[in-house]
Amino acid sequence: FPAGETIYSMAIDAASRIYVGSGSDIRISTNGGTSFTSIKAGLSPTTSFYGPIAVSPDGVTVWLFNNSDNKVYKSANQGSTWTNTSTSPTVTYGSQVRNVVFASA
Repeated sequence: FPAGETIYSMAIDAASRIYVGSGSDIRISTNGGTSFTSIKAGLSPTTSFYGPIAVSPDGVTVWLFNNSDNKVYKSANQGSTWTNTSTSPTVTYGSQVRNVVFASA
């Protein structure tokens, strides 16, 4: 992980992939944290990565709760591509998503 970057959120899936959000990037590690690759391609250049990250138990779906534009983004392929799942901002200006709970049957 780049020196000087602050980690704001992290999630680990069942396959031990590590997802880390910093202020300027969202990255994935597939080797236990030895190295990280950016997966922010396809997101708005104004996207910041201060919000929580959630991963489905099977590790296929990743959600990014973005506080810079009040949107929720979803990736169905470990961050290779992203879809905005919000039809409109889900929180008001100045609000922040602090916690996410993922439950599955």
